[in-house]
Amino acid sequence: MYSEKVDVYSYGVLLWEMLTRSIPYNGLPPLSVGKFKKTKIFSFPKLEKKKKKKKLAFGVGSGTLRLPFPSGCPVTISAIISRCIERAPTKRCSFKDILSSLRLLKSSDFISHTEFEKLQKNWQEELGEAFEALKKEIEAIKRKQVELTVAELSLEERERKLKERERNLATDVSFAFACCQTFKK
Repeated sequence: MYSEKVDVYSYGVLLWEMLTRSIPYNGLPPLSVGKFKKTKIFSFPKLEKKKKKKKLAFGVGSGTLRLPFPSGCPVTISAIISRCIERAPTKRCSFKDILSSLRLLKSSDFISHTEFEKLQKNWQEELGEAFEALKKEIEAIKRKQVELTVAELSLEERERKLKERERNLATDVSFAFACCQTFKK
């Protein structure tokens, strides 16, 4: 169901883009599969193991991939954005709250424009490196998944051949037993 909270989330993403001058999750595949370890910027909660053959897909919608805040990001700004992009819509702030927070921020004179631009350039580099590292990790996980799939198919084929051999041996034993019975008579 649509509510103001959807727009609040979108506004939070927009604020993040303006803060960092970056595209969210730039260069990452739309669906990332696997478990990720913590990195300098990203922190991924552990995912529960699902049934065999089911992939662990996660992303923004599931809340396991969150927008990262670069080091040195003013806490007041990250707090506003974090409240906007809460996973649970009921926990997101209202536009009235956002406006109040932004007015307080404007009146606080917490950082000069020049300093902020320098920070943004550093953040862009930092985020670019982090997204690139995450992208490499995703690629490595995908390679491992292919290797595991090939190994699983190989094991299934070996199992099929062993069962076939077992059936053939059972047939041979039955035939040999029948022959022995015939010779006894």
